[in-house]
Amino acid sequence: MMASGILFYWFSWTLWIIATFFMKKNRLRTFLAAWILLSIIGSYVYLEIVTLTFSLSMIILLLGSIVLLTRNKHLFYHTFSAFTVMIGYAGFRFWEILSPILMFLPKGILITIIFSLLSSILANNFYSRLSICILGMLAGEWIYQMTVIPFGFMEIIGEPLFLDHLLSTILFISFISIAHRGSNVLVVTIRNLRERFRLQNQ
Repeated sequence: MMASGILFYWFSWTLWIIATFFMKKNRLRTFLAAWILLSIIGSYVYLEIVTLTFSLSMIILLLGSIVLLTRNKHLFYHTFSAFTVMIGYAGFRFWEILSPILMFLPKGILITIIFSLLSSILANNFYSRLSICILGMLAGEWIYQMTVIPFGFMEIIGEPLFLDHLLSTILFISFISIAHRGSNVLVVTIRNLRERFRLQNQ
């Protein structure tokens, strides 16, 4: 079985390379590259406050997602969308405890599919989807952990397995966006070709 956290490192470095070498040189590119790099560095740095132990990456990702969210024009709508993802993710984690279906279906695949599709439905812009997904899943994880801790479930908030699920979801959102853009380009190309043939046959 692949060690927890390895997907986070692979996907994070992939995204960092894309942001650093393939994006246009602007503030957004600098922000994304620095944000991803700091998240990688803080993934195995843990902070303790009273009885809580959490990953530094949780704080870095949370702050970065808030900054990314504030770039959206319809801030109230996207904040509410992030709240929807948060409730959905926390509910999924509680359902995970009670439902035996996860014995047959991998949890990581379910999380990736459900929350990437939910984020894609709630927002049209890629960065909007990214911000509401990250902020919603992070806040949902916090709510879940804060709820179960009094019952003796002492876990690290932002453990490597959670980061794996988060980055897998981000990559699937990226795949959906690329596929959507590709389909739009294909449709436009086909229309142009049909129009050109129509003009030639007149």
